[in-house]
Amino acid sequence: MQALTLNDLHPQYVLDPKGQQTAVIISLDKIKALLERLNELEAEQAWDEQIAADAAHGKLDFLLQEALDAEQKGQLIDL
Repeated sequence: MQALTLNDLHPQYVLDPKGQQTAVIISLDKIKALLERLNELEAEQAWDEQIAADAAHGKLDFLLQEALDAEQKGQLIDL
């Protein structure tokens, strides 16, 4: 592992258990990884909200109908 330099570190401020502001050092790589994960979570949430809105407006009803038709024809299998 390569040693970190001051250019690789950025102070972040958090509140300690007593409510005092405390500086911590986080590497740019860890900040980048955290931001990427937060962006992924935001995209997943947007996807979930869109699916819920589409379902509420009946846009996914055709999927239910396809499943019911397949069940009636005996085309469904247990997974």
